Amino acid sequence: TYKADLLIEYIEIPLNLRAQYEVGPVKLFAQGGPYAAFAISNKIDYDDPDEEDYVYTFGSDEDTMDHFDFGYNVGGGVGYASIEIMVNYSEGFGNVYNSPELIPGVIKNRVLSLSAAFKF
Repeated sequence: TYKADLLIEYIEIPLNLRAQYEVGPVKLFAQGGPYAAFAISNKIDYDDPDEEDYVYTFGSDEDTMDHFDFGYNVGGGVGYASIEIMVNYSEGFGNVYNSPELIPGVIKNRVLSLSAAFKF
């Protein structure tokens, strides 16, 4: 057994609806909606320096990764003048790993993010 991180890089296209409420000069907002994503790379990064990194091939065969993912986003934040701070949670609906029948496994994307925006 090895400890490792699976890193998958995506190009993601979200389609979010946003509700905004103004409380004096402060803007409070919530948003949510679906996303679609296309994986461009992946890598298993082992904590053990003696283990080489592993890259899954993309495809639909066993022990491969799917290129496509889809799911939902929800989030909210606060804005003041030209600055916004937001927290967002995304979760994929499907399994992005095509596991072998003898060793079933599920890999779903879940992301919690904190971001800041500066409007100019």
